[in-house]
Amino acid sequence: VVDILLSSIAILMLLPIWLVISLIIFIEDKGPIFYRQKRVGLRETLFTIYKFRSMRVNNIPPLELGAVKHNHSLVTRIGHFIRRTKLDETPQFFNVLRGDMSLIGPRPCLPVRLETMTQREKRRFAMLPGLSGFAEVNGNVELTWQEQLWLDLWYVDHASFWLDCQIFFATFKVVLLGSTRNEVMLKKVQLAYQQET
Repeated sequence: VVDILLSSIAILMLLPIWLVISLIIFIEDKGPIFYRQKRVGLRETLFTIYKFRSMRVNNIPPLELGAVKHNHSLVTRIGHFIRRTKLDETPQFFNVLRGDMSLIGPRPCLPVRLETMTQREKRRFAMLPGLSGFAEVNGNVELTWQEQLWLDLWYVDHASFWLDCQIFFATFKVVLLGSTRNEVMLKKVQLAYQQET
């Protein structure tokens, strides 16, 4: 209910901004406005995620690109702004409405990641992926893939409405101030994961 209510409100509020972003993306390089990509969701099911295109059209595999920060050489001028403010991710409110995602949860990963994940790590697929999540507010693009997994697993093991509220409000801090590695939390979740394995 919270997902549907808040995502519906967000879509209505963001529509004027989306129109401006769409126009600028098209004017800048005449390429497609939206970027679509297959991601892994609940119980390892595949779905299509939607974003505003923030990079020049290219054929580089996502894993070769790695964690793309807003100042990456392939990122467009409008892409720099929408990635820094996370506006490029906001079309995923439609994914939330469709039931592919939740507002809060582990970020949906690429299908190729399944090939190297252990059964323990695949527990991150026990819940809907999120528009924002524990890894996003504790480092986001500043994290390695392994660090993201540790944070995702910790979130799955400690998920609660109160924790979701903390992540929800921490997301605004990330939007305003940018991503920062939370070394204290990273050390905590790494220790918890190593003790379990």
